[in-house]
Amino acid sequence: MVTQVAGVVSGLVAVGAIGNIAGKADINISSMHLSRLKPRGQALMILALDEPLAEEQLQEILSLPGIYTAKAVKL
Repeated sequence: MVTQVAGVVSGLVAVGAIGNIAGKADINISSMHLSRLKPRGQALMILALDEPLAEEQLQEILSLPGIYTAKAVKL
């Protein structure tokens, strides 16, 4: 089973902060996809994780500046 987190982000600070949250929880990011519509614009980020994020980590991600949405999905 693969756990993915998908969300709309703005800025490199948000990307780094999400990686830091996963790292502090000792959760490996096995892949990351980032796609934007225009330079310095909002982007869709999809992370594949080795383990699911706890609700606490998901809420921490949602509270970051530059995070518009975040959803955890199990595939």
